[in-house]
Amino acid sequence: MKAREQGDLTQSIAYYRELFARDASLLPLRYQLAQALFLTMKNESAKIQFEKLRTEVDDEKFLGVIDQYLFNTKSAESMDMASRIKFF
Repeated sequence: MKAREQGDLTQSIAYYRELFARDASLLPLRYQLAQALFLTMKNESAKIQFEKLRTEVDDEKFLGVIDQYLFNTKSAESMDMASRIKFF
């Protein structure tokens, strides 16, 4: 995608969602969407896409990559939550 190559992840996400709405069977597209969401710190949305992707693939190596992203989204959520805690 041209927008992604140019570093415009927000525009890439919009394109991915538009394309995915047309054909939800494109698993590489779901992966690209999930990855772009992760890179823009939209962790909850990324997590949803990675979890859906995880149910749609059966390649052990790719499942390992997905699991690492899921672990990292959970870690990022925990760090974000910790940064919001106010100490009195």
